Amino acid sequence: MEGFINTWYSLQSLLPDSAYRSVSERLERQLANAREWRDVINTYFYRLTGIADEHGRVIYS
Repeated sequence: MEGFINTWYSLQSLLPDSAYRSVSERLERQLANAREWRDVINTYFYRLTGIADEHGRVIYS
């Protein structure tokens, strides 16, 4: 997802400002939501198995 967003950022000079900003905001919101859900799922499986995330991501208490 981050790679796609970086590609989008590289297109800024080719797009109308309003369209670029609108899509950028939605992509950033989508990335934040994806990270939050990843952490929620990791927390669920941590509680189920007791195995910590090997990448050290957030485990909610």
